[in-house]
Amino acid sequence: MDKIKEYKAKNRFYKARTYILEKLKITHKIEEVIYLKQQLALCYYKDNEVNYKISFKKALVILDDSEQLILQNKTIVNYEKIISENLSLMGAVYKRYFEKDKRIKDLKKSIEYYEEVYQKYKEIDNGYAGINTANLYELLWYELNKIGINTDFSNRANEIRKDLLDTIQLNHYWDYFSMANVYLGLKDTQKCNDILKEAILKYDISEWEKFTIFKDLKKIAQINNIDDLSFLTPLFDNVNIDFQKTGLALSGGGFRASLFHIGVLSALAEADKLKDIDVISTVSGGSIVGVLYYLKLKQLLETKEDKDITQDDYLQLISELIDEFFEAVQQDIRNKIFKTLNPKFWLPFGSYTRTKRVAEFYDEYFYKKYNIKYLRELKIIPKNFTDFYPRFENFKRMNKVPILVINATNLNNGHNFQFQATKIGENDLIGEYDRNFLVEWLRFDECEKIKDFKLSEAVCASTAVPGIFPPLVLELSDEIKLNLADGGVYDNQGINALLMEECNDIITSDGGYEMDDMKKIGWFYNFPKTIGIVKYIKRSIDILMDVNRDLLYEKLEYISNTKNIVLNSKNSVDKVNCNSSVNSLSNVYEKISKIRTDLNKFTKDEAGLLMAFGYSLTKENLELKKENSFWFKAYFNKLGLDK
Repeated sequence: MDKIKEYKAKNRFYKARTYILEKLKITHKIEEVIYLKQQLALCYYKDNEVNYKISFKKALVILDDSEQLILQNKTIVNYEKIISENLSLMGAVYKRYFEKDKRIKDLKKSIEYYEEVYQKYKEIDNGYAGINTANLYELLWYELNKIGINTDFSNRANEIRKDLLDTIQLNHYWDYFSMANVYLGLKDTQKCNDILKEAILKYDISEWEKFTIFKDLKKIAQINNIDDLSFLTPLFDNVNIDFQKTGLALSGGGFRASLFHIGVLSALAEADKLKDIDVISTVSGGSIVGVLYYLKLKQLLETKEDKDITQDDYLQLISELIDEFFEAVQQDIRNKIFKTLNPKFWLPFGSYTRTKRVAEFYDEYFYKKYNIKYLRELKIIPKNFTDFYPRFENFKRMNKVPILVINATNLNNGHNFQFQATKIGENDLIGEYDRNFLVEWLRFDECEKIKDFKLSEAVCASTAVPGIFPPLVLELSDEIKLNLADGGVYDNQGINALLMEECNDIITSDGGYEMDDMKKIGWFYNFPKTIGIVKYIKRSIDILMDVNRDLLYEKLEYISNTKNIVLNSKNSVDKVNCNSSVNSLSNVYEKISKIRTDLNKFTKDEAGLLMAFGYSLTKENLELKKENSFWFKAYFNKLGLDK
């Protein structure tokens, strides 16, 4: 079973699952079957690249099945060890459920499973379940205390820890980590430090394993109000490593939004903050420019070592991005689409649609020079790496490898549908009252049907505005044909994808349309009737989108650090310092609000205004230094846009 351990050690859980399923077909010895099932469950619930609502449920079904096998075969060798491992795995799944959904009932369920193992089999599992029981009791005390409910669960946690001091045998480095956990829970930071030193000297421990225990111990320290983290130095010299995960959302809104986003990216580059981005979530117009930025970033990260990349590299990248994007916008894509003479394009039931045509234009004018045809080719593998998984390995890098999420809307079930470099599927953050079916994550290296899905088609799905472009049809099987429309139908800001990725530092660049007030409804809503119906429907859609937008921003109030850079807001305009990098912006609101959200040609003045406004708003909202603005001013001079 060394192959399973190898895959797990590298966080390649999907490969481990494939291997386990093949082994289960040819394995008949009951002990091996149970072991494989337990490992299969573990490789589901630990895999961050699978919808947790699906992976956790599958893990529990598999563990229920293995428990039945165990109970039916009580004479098997190591029965007590096997049943204790099964119960602990059940506890681990419910623990993950609590981490995701914050439901106290899941936390209590996890404690129930772990405590059963602790009470019955603590010598067999060498205190593993006891550690989890103690930590979870303390976490339960902490959560209830926050809402004013006093309990003695913290005392119960410490009773278990004291008992474990005489139980845990130090036979493996994880046993050392367990003992360090016990000492820290008892607030003995010196002994915690000593045991960590001993483990590091004695064993060759991988970076991700050290990082895992580091996070766990730091969380315990936080609950116990331990501010001095120097006891963690055996794991990492810098004990102030934070677990900040920075997400950048680029909203929909046609080329208007795209150009606004370039201004935002320019300010972030100038502040040397682009290197810190962990996740980029894009919608519609944000997807067009977001993918182009990502292709350029891929070039940079794959050709220069992390230690050699500087701020100047990002500034150069943005300079090139401005040139390339503005040149592509001059192609007037929207009008070219409707001038297409190919007869297949106009067939009412043909597969060659306006959406497919716009995908061809995206590829030709924006992405072709990068020789990336298929979505799976978008994956970034940094220089000197043979493979790279950002969710597990980004913490080691000075220049992060961001995960790119291209958002569309699945018309079949009303869910957010996502395209990523390694997989496609649906957002985990589906409400518990949603009864529609869920499309599982499909990986390019596991599903032949999607292997050759094109990058440009992912972007065109994200930009397929209903009523203008037909949905992109994605055939997953004979029974399932997905119809994918503009990501803005579900979430025009791209915020949900960042919440799914558990970002706790969020920058939202919102260049979308903001609904205008109408103090008096015009006559055209009633006459002529055909025009009135269209206006009526459009106004209703605007209201729905405006409500959804407000709800999304309300969600962000619960995130520790968020900055919303909103183009079409008078409140945003009021914040702009009119003596900042670009000349006076005091009257920009009226100009900006009239710029169309479209895919046609934009003039230099329009492009300059949008980029300058995005740049200046970012400087103000993120409270960035103004003296660095020489770069952006110089670039505008070069374009002849310094007006």
